[in-house]
Amino acid sequence: MRVFANTTAVTEFLPDILAAYLMEHPHISVDLQERPNAVIASDIREGRADLGIIAGEVDTHSLTSLHFSTDRLVLVAPNEARWQSVASLNFAHVLHERFVGMHRDSTLQTFLSQIALQLGHTLKLRIQVSNYDAMCRMVAAGVGIAVVPESAAQRSSSLAQLRQIALSDAWAVRPRYMLVREAAPLASHVQALMQAVQRYHQR
Repeated sequence: MRVFANTTAVTEFLPDILAAYLMEHPHISVDLQERPNAVIASDIREGRADLGIIAGEVDTHSLTSLHFSTDRLVLVAPNEARWQSVASLNFAHVLHERFVGMHRDSTLQTFLSQIALQLGHTLKLRIQVSNYDAMCRMVAAGVGIAVVPESAAQRSSSLAQLRQIALSDAWAVRPRYMLVREAAPLASHVQALMQAVQRYHQR
């Protein structure tokens, strides 16, 4: 089974879901690939993957989409005096800052870079790393600021030097959907994985 998903799905919750799923389905193998949200929709439409997992709004014509949770992006900053009174801000207000980013192939990094360009800026990246936990540790050490899923920020909340700040931009709230082809009958093993994703987010 081929599954295409965005950065947060690949790094945050699919590893746990797929570990349990594969133990329950020993004869199934999964090809999991990280792809941009819009590309995932196109790939599902063209039959290049069995299941897509996206965040945000994309063109889903000729697809069946199932909303299963909502992802929120937040800003994490060093716990310095200048950030301590800030509870919420707009992404445009921090584009002069230096950033800690995800690796260059990350769908989230591509998305943020596009938003910055639309606002007339290029992100000032000091370093790019491979996962959200490493990003939060870099930020706590004072390397820069970062945009991460709220779940990752909360997981790193034990870092004393890390401060979480809400983003007021509408795009920071990102509904998550599973995508399958509208006309294609769903194989039982695909249905089983979709049900596992739903159960995981209903806990």
